[in-house]
Amino acid sequence: MVAVPSRSSASRGRGFFLAFAITCALIAFLSFLPTYWLPMIGGSLRLAPTVHLHAALQFGWVSLFVVQAALAGSGRLALHRALGVTGVLLAAAVLAAGIVAALHSYHLQAAAGHADQARAFLIAPLTNVLLFAGLVVVAAGNFRRPDIHKRLMVIATVAVLVPAVARVFLVLVTGGTTVVPPPIHVTLVPSLITDLLLVAAMWRDRRIHGRVHRAYWIGGGLLVAVQVLRVPLALTPAWQSMADGLIRLGAPIH
Repeated sequence: MVAVPSRSSASRGRGFFLAFAITCALIAFLSFLPTYWLPMIGGSLRLAPTVHLHAALQFGWVSLFVVQAALAGSGRLALHRALGVTGVLLAAAVLAAGIVAALHSYHLQAAAGHADQARAFLIAPLTNVLLFAGLVVVAAGNFRRPDIHKRLMVIATVAVLVPAVARVFLVLVTGGTTVVPPPIHVTLVPSLITDLLLVAAMWRDRRIHGRVHRAYWIGGGLLVAVQVLRVPLALTPAWQSMADGLIRLGAPIH
């Protein structure tokens, strides 16, 4: 016999996704407060325009995520679907700007004499934005299956939040001013901490529905696999060759 969720359970479920989206937005904002927002307000921030564009698009995504969660939770599905087109376009822009920002960071680090470390570390931001964009595309393709759609959007947003959580570690260790890239294995800690957001979403599924939706198992499993496997992959000749090809696509961005 399949249990049918009560109306109050369904209401709590809708409220969860909005609370989850707001939490993600707060993490994105607060994580960059000491190294981006406050210096920008104080007039001491000196970054390339492409980095500012990357930041604006990232914050634009989490802001749209909150709006979409609120619209879906309040039953305004027509507007939610209309804004979905904007979401796909925004995700594509996040992907493009993320790649440019990652290459820009590489060139800064290489110019400071850390090319080998920077080449290995490059795999982290690139896989983050590629996985994010891929999950958004699959989620958009499942817009008629809201159970899959919203869960894949949750995983995509968790994926794109990893750099924000990693920024906290950078500030704690270095003050956020170093151009020395950390060893690639250091990315495991902020990645797995960020994944606790996904664990919370899975726990909510188990509590409300009695089981964890397969979208979480598949998409979440892919997320963790990428986060773990990129550590040994970053040190292989195959990645070094691939990274060199990407680096040669453009000159340093100033």
